[in-house]
Amino acid sequence: MPLLHTQAFETGELTFAEVSAPALELFLQDLNRRKDYDYSQHDNQPGPDADYLWGWVQKTTRELQSRGYTCDTADTLRRPDGVVIPVR
Repeated sequence: MPLLHTQAFETGELTFAEVSAPALELFLQDLNRRKDYDYSQHDNQPGPDADYLWGWVQKTTRELQSRGYTCDTADTLRRPDGVVIPVR
């Protein structure tokens, strides 16, 4: 499954509705890894990409929630069938 890019959504090439849930799970994991890397390069402080990446994490999480996924207080993402999905 090819990795999604934020630019594809920004240009209108893709919409969330066109993307499968498993692809969005991978996209969310990639976004979180990129956000973590951004922090790691700036003494665990938000780097220049933090707001941008955090915005996409939130958009993607909301889309998955609209498809029946749930998040608990520990930020554990669960599929509609209850299977836990790693967010990183």
